[in-house]
Amino acid sequence: MRRPVRLHYWEADGDGETGLPVGPLLAELASLAPGLEVVREEDSPEGAGEPPPLGRPEIRLRRGAPGGGWIRFAGYPAGFVRLELVEALAALASGEEEAGPGPGEAGAESRAPAERDGPGQEVRIWVSPTCSRCARTVRLALGMVLALPGLSLAVIVATEFPEAARQEGIRTVPTLVAGGRRWLEPPPPRELWEALVRPG
Repeated sequence: MRRPVRLHYWEADGDGETGLPVGPLLAELASLAPGLEVVREEDSPEGAGEPPPLGRPEIRLRRGAPGGGWIRFAGYPAGFVRLELVEALAALASGEEEAGPGPGEAGAESRAPAERDGPGQEVRIWVSPTCSRCARTVRLALGMVLALPGLSLAVIVATEFPEAARQEGIRTVPTLVAGGRRWLEPPPPRELWEALVRPG
Protein backbone atom coordinates (compact mmCIF):
# COMPACT_ATOMS: atom_id res chain seq x y z
CA MET A 1 0.00 0.00 0.00
CA ARG A 2 1.31 3.46 -0.88
CA ARG A 3 -0.43 5.07 2.10
CA PRO A 4 -2.10 3.76 5.26
CA VAL A 5 -5.82 3.05 5.28
CA ARG A 6 -7.96 2.69 8.40
CA LEU A 7 -10.94 0.35 8.21
CA HIS A 8 -13.64 0.52 10.88
CA TYR A 9 -16.17 -2.24 11.46
CA TRP A 10 -19.16 -3.09 13.60
CA GLU A 11 -19.38 -6.80 14.30
CA ALA A 12 -22.40 -9.01 13.64
CA ASP A 13 -24.53 -9.70 16.71
CA GLY A 14 -25.67 -13.11 15.49
CA ASP A 15 -29.25 -12.01 14.79
CA GLY A 16 -28.87 -11.46 11.03
CA GLU A 17 -29.45 -13.95 8.24
CA THR A 18 -25.78 -14.97 8.10
CA GLY A 19 -24.64 -14.10 11.62
CA LEU A 20 -21.07 -14.44 10.30
CA PRO A 21 -18.39 -12.37 12.05
CA VAL A 22 -16.34 -10.14 9.78
CA GLY A 23 -13.42 -9.74 12.21
CA PRO A 24 -11.48 -12.85 11.06
CA LEU A 25 -11.91 -11.90 7.39
CA LEU A 26 -10.65 -8.36 7.99
CA ALA A 27 -7.74 -9.61 10.09
CA GLU A 28 -6.73 -11.81 7.17
CA LEU A 29 -6.92 -8.85 4.79
CA ALA A 30 -4.76 -6.80 7.17
CA SER A 31 -2.13 -9.55 7.28
CA LEU A 32 -1.88 -9.40 3.48
CA ALA A 33 -1.87 -5.61 3.20
CA PRO A 34 0.78 -3.74 5.22
CA GLY A 35 -0.56 -0.31 6.06
CA LEU A 36 -4.15 -1.47 6.60
CA GLU A 37 -5.33 -0.77 10.14
CA VAL A 38 -8.49 -2.56 11.27
CA VAL A 39 -10.48 -1.01 14.12
CA ARG A 40 -13.48 -2.67 15.77
CA GLU A 41 -16.16 -0.19 16.84
CA GLU A 42 -18.94 -0.58 19.38
CA ASP A 43 -20.63 2.82 19.21
CA SER A 44 -21.77 5.10 16.40
CA PRO A 45 -19.04 6.90 14.41
CA GLU A 46 -17.74 10.21 15.67
CA GLY A 47 -17.11 11.78 12.27
CA ALA A 48 -19.18 14.87 11.53
CA GLY A 49 -22.21 14.05 9.44
CA GLU A 50 -21.61 10.30 9.42
CA PRO A 51 -24.69 8.10 9.79
CA PRO A 52 -24.89 5.35 12.41
CA PRO A 53 -24.38 1.80 11.12
CA LEU A 54 -27.38 0.56 9.16
CA GLY A 55 -26.95 -2.72 11.00
CA ARG A 56 -24.29 -5.27 11.83
CA PRO A 57 -21.97 -6.25 10.40
CA GLU A 58 -20.89 -3.02 8.72
CA ILE A 59 -17.48 -2.13 7.33
CA ARG A 60 -16.55 1.49 6.74
CA LEU A 61 -13.62 3.20 5.06
CA ARG A 62 -13.17 6.94 5.57
CA ARG A 63 -11.98 8.74 2.50
CA GLY A 64 -8.86 10.85 2.62
CA ALA A 65 -9.81 13.12 -0.29
CA PRO A 66 -10.82 16.76 0.31
CA GLY A 67 -14.39 16.97 1.55
CA GLY A 68 -14.24 13.62 3.33
CA GLY A 69 -16.95 11.07 2.84
CA TRP A 70 -16.88 7.32 3.33
CA ILE A 71 -17.37 3.98 1.64
CA ARG A 72 -19.33 1.43 3.65
CA PHE A 73 -20.45 -2.14 3.19
CA ALA A 74 -23.50 -3.19 5.24
CA GLY A 75 -23.84 -6.95 5.57
CA TYR A 76 -21.36 -9.79 5.38
CA PRO A 77 -19.08 -9.26 2.34
CA ALA A 78 -19.64 -12.51 0.47
CA GLY A 79 -19.34 -13.16 -3.26
CA PHE A 80 -18.62 -10.14 -5.44
CA VAL A 81 -19.13 -7.80 -2.45
CA ARG A 82 -15.84 -9.03 -1.01
CA LEU A 83 -14.09 -8.32 -4.28
CA GLU A 84 -15.45 -4.77 -4.33
CA LEU A 85 -14.30 -4.24 -0.73
CA VAL A 86 -10.77 -5.21 -1.78
CA GLU A 87 -11.05 -2.90 -4.82
CA ALA A 88 -12.07 0.00 -2.57
CA LEU A 89 -9.17 -0.67 -0.21
CA ALA A 90 -6.73 -0.79 -3.11
CA ALA A 91 -8.10 2.44 -4.61
CA LEU A 92 -7.86 4.37 -1.34
CA ALA A 93 -4.38 3.05 -0.61
CA SER A 94 -3.06 3.87 -4.09
CA GLY A 95 -4.56 7.35 -4.30
CA GLU A 96 -6.90 6.53 -7.18
CA GLU A 97 -9.60 8.69 -5.62
CA GLU A 98 -7.47 11.71 -6.50
CA ALA A 99 -7.05 10.64 -10.11
CA GLY A 100 -9.55 13.03 -11.63
CA PRO A 101 -13.06 13.51 -13.03
CA GLY A 102 -15.18 11.02 -14.89
CA PRO A 103 -16.38 10.75 -18.46
CA GLY A 104 -16.85 13.89 -20.52
CA GLU A 105 -16.64 16.42 -17.66
CA ALA A 106 -14.26 19.31 -17.13
CA GLY A 107 -12.33 18.79 -13.91
CA ALA A 108 -13.12 22.12 -12.24
CA GLU A 109 -16.80 22.02 -13.13
CA SER A 110 -17.36 18.41 -12.06
CA ARG A 111 -15.56 18.74 -8.75
CA ALA A 112 -17.07 22.07 -7.71
CA PRO A 113 -20.38 20.88 -6.17
CA ALA A 114 -18.82 18.40 -3.74
CA GLU A 115 -16.00 20.74 -2.72
CA ARG A 116 -18.31 23.71 -2.24
CA ASP A 117 -20.93 21.94 -0.16
CA GLY A 118 -18.60 19.85 2.02
CA PRO A 119 -19.53 16.21 2.72
CA GLY A 120 -22.14 15.46 0.08
CA GLN A 121 -24.73 12.84 -0.69
CA GLU A 122 -24.46 9.15 -0.02
CA VAL A 123 -24.98 6.92 -3.04
CA ARG A 124 -26.80 3.74 -1.96
CA ILE A 125 -26.77 0.42 -3.80
CA TRP A 126 -28.89 -2.49 -2.59
CA VAL A 127 -27.39 -5.79 -3.70
CA SER A 128 -27.23 -9.56 -3.37
CA PRO A 129 -23.78 -11.22 -3.29
CA THR A 130 -24.72 -13.55 -6.18
CA CYS A 131 -26.17 -10.89 -8.49
CA SER A 132 -24.00 -10.25 -11.56
CA ARG A 133 -25.79 -7.00 -12.45
CA CYS A 134 -25.16 -5.83 -8.88
CA ALA A 135 -21.43 -6.32 -9.38
CA ARG A 136 -21.43 -4.14 -12.52
CA THR A 137 -23.49 -1.47 -10.76
CA VAL A 138 -21.20 -1.29 -7.73
CA ARG A 139 -18.06 -1.19 -9.86
CA LEU A 140 -19.43 1.68 -11.94
CA ALA A 141 -20.58 3.70 -8.92
CA LEU A 142 -17.39 3.09 -6.94
CA GLY A 143 -15.23 4.46 -9.72
CA MET A 144 -17.32 7.62 -10.03
CA VAL A 145 -17.64 8.21 -6.28
CA LEU A 146 -13.87 7.93 -5.88
CA ALA A 147 -13.43 10.60 -8.57
CA LEU A 148 -15.67 13.12 -6.78
CA PRO A 149 -14.55 14.48 -3.39
CA GLY A 150 -17.24 14.67 -0.75
CA LEU A 151 -19.42 11.83 -2.04
CA SER A 152 -20.01 8.65 -0.06
CA LEU A 153 -21.06 5.15 -1.09
CA ALA A 154 -23.07 2.50 0.76
CA VAL A 155 -23.28 -1.07 -0.55
CA ILE A 156 -26.09 -2.84 1.32
CA VAL A 157 -26.87 -6.56 1.24
CA ALA A 158 -30.66 -6.37 1.00
CA THR A 159 -31.37 -9.87 2.36
CA GLU A 160 -29.59 -9.05 5.62
CA PHE A 161 -31.57 -5.87 6.24
CA PRO A 162 -35.13 -6.66 5.09
CA GLU A 163 -36.80 -4.06 7.29
CA ALA A 164 -34.53 -1.25 6.07
CA ALA A 165 -35.08 -2.42 2.49
CA ARG A 166 -38.86 -2.36 3.00
CA GLN A 167 -38.75 1.15 4.45
CA GLU A 168 -36.82 2.41 1.42
CA GLY A 169 -39.14 0.63 -1.02
CA ILE A 170 -36.50 -1.78 -2.29
CA ARG A 171 -38.16 -4.57 -4.29
CA THR A 172 -35.34 -5.85 -6.47
CA VAL A 173 -31.56 -5.87 -6.76
CA PRO A 174 -29.65 -4.05 -7.85
CA THR A 175 -31.31 -0.80 -6.84
CA LEU A 176 -29.09 2.28 -7.01
CA VAL A 177 -30.26 5.50 -5.38
CA ALA A 178 -28.37 8.72 -6.14
CA GLY A 179 -29.09 12.37 -6.81
CA GLY A 180 -32.82 11.95 -6.20
CA ARG A 181 -33.05 9.21 -8.82
CA ARG A 182 -33.37 5.42 -8.74
CA TRP A 183 -32.07 2.77 -11.15
CA LEU A 184 -32.98 -0.93 -11.16
CA GLU A 185 -30.08 -1.93 -13.42
CA PRO A 186 -26.59 -0.58 -14.13
CA PRO A 187 -27.22 2.99 -15.35
CA PRO A 188 -25.56 4.53 -18.40
CA PRO A 189 -22.27 6.01 -17.11
CA ARG A 190 -22.96 9.57 -18.29
CA GLU A 191 -26.45 9.50 -16.77
CA LEU A 192 -25.11 8.46 -13.37
CA TRP A 193 -22.28 11.00 -13.59
CA GLU A 194 -24.75 13.81 -14.21
CA ALA A 195 -26.85 12.71 -11.23
CA LEU A 196 -23.78 12.75 -8.98
CA VAL A 197 -22.42 16.08 -10.18
CA ARG A 198 -25.78 17.87 -10.35
CA PRO A 199 -28.14 16.11 -7.90
CA GLY A 200 -31.83 16.95 -7.92
